[in-house]
Amino acid sequence: MNKEESNLTTKDLSYVTDIFNWNINCYNAFLHFGNLLENEQALDLVKNIAKTHKSNCEKCLKILK
Repeated sequence: MNKEESNLTTKDLSYVTDIFNWNINCYNAFLHFGNLLENEQALDLVKNIAKTHKSNCEKCLKILK
């Protein structure tokens, strides 16, 4: 862990946790509704948005570890 990461406050960690939760909820919602789509263009868009939310979750997890 580098020096900047070790200086995170409890409030900072709480905020990162909130961001993770928002993104994981969005990711799960896009996956769910993506399974209901038949239009390929809409499905590709939803998959791309889900991928972005998953990436955000992974970044948050790196901070929280």
